[in-house]
Amino acid sequence: MAFYQYLLLIVAVVFFNEYLIFHIVIGQCAWPEAPKEGNRLNALIIADPHLLGVWRAHWFDKLRREWQMSISFATALKWHNPEVIFVLGDLFDEGMWSDKAMFEQYTARFMQLFRSNDAPVFAVVGNHDTGFHYNLHPVRLKWFSDAFGMDSVHLRVFKGFPFVLVNSMAMENDGCTLCNYALHKLRSINRTLRCVKEQWRNASCDSSTFTDYVRPILLQHFPLYRESDAPCQEPDAAPYYLKYKKMRQSWECLSKESSSLLFDHLQPRAVFSGHTHYGCLTLHGSTGIPEWSVSSFSWRNINNPAVLLVTFDRTGVYVSKCLLPRESTVITFYLSVRASARERRRLWRQLGTLAQEFTNRGFQPTQHKEVMHAKLVGLNALN
Repeated sequence: MAFYQYLLLIVAVVFFNEYLIFHIVIGQCAWPEAPKEGNRLNALIIADPHLLGVWRAHWFDKLRREWQMSISFATALKWHNPEVIFVLGDLFDEGMWSDKAMFEQYTARFMQLFRSNDAPVFAVVGNHDTGFHYNLHPVRLKWFSDAFGMDSVHLRVFKGFPFVLVNSMAMENDGCTLCNYALHKLRSINRTLRCVKEQWRNASCDSSTFTDYVRPILLQHFPLYRESDAPCQEPDAAPYYLKYKKMRQSWECLSKESSSLLFDHLQPRAVFSGHTHYGCLTLHGSTGIPEWSVSSFSWRNINNPAVLLVTFDRTGVYVSKCLLPRESTVITFYLSVRASARERRRLWRQLGTLAQEFTNRGFQPTQHKEVMHAKLVGLNALN
């Protein structure tokens, strides 16, 4: 009986850890409070899933991380039903080392894990997808562009709200072909935004469904320039020993020059980024333009990942942070079952010893019943 009770306990804990806990935690999240009148858009924003490849992970590590992200994503869709989904780069962990066959395999895996029947999924390129600026091969960038439809700088419009998706590695401003092309695209989008804003007469604005001006939302992998994460007070912020580490321009964040370039050309009303694997809210400039850095979606990079539930309307950007289950919580549950198993094995060994003593000494039946009753009470207390 104890064996079957223990087996049932294992099944219950696995079900809780691998399925139910995600619904309990993510189901408690909610869209931010926003005015109900007027045009609105609800977006789910995640960052840095880092789908593991063939080089840097054990198969069980890969399986574990992919299941955690898959069930988290599916649960978020089920409970919150976003209208659009943005992934802020580093979709893959080893895209920068891949050949074409591997890249296609990684892409297919991403599409499988992050599929949505109701909301479009748009991805920004990250350094792990194609490489940092210094080793970014144009062929890999083309693979990413073909798979996810992203240019170096890209304007997307949803329900009349403009979003500018930027390749952070193309913002080096060193005169390279990629950077020059990105600058050309940035200037083109700037003309489109000004055209709509100023309603030029007889002008052809290349704005798709974007006819009434509203300041754009900037989406990219690298955060804009900041000295460190010291001001970050989010629940998923970097640990103390990392918060005060100075960020290297073009590595952990964009350079000052590139950040100013984006502000000057786009004048965004809000910015969303990833890359650091930790959450942060930063206010830029004298007007306090908010930038939300989104923590990694994978337990491999952070114990307490999060996603953002964001509502956009014409007058504001409203953000609700949805914290996912902590990996440490799941591990604690598993360890508690393991500890119970050790206690049970110890008790069964003691029962075996008592049985041997009964055989050797010939205990009286009354004594045997008392001893066995005491041990069974102990077993029931652990069940």
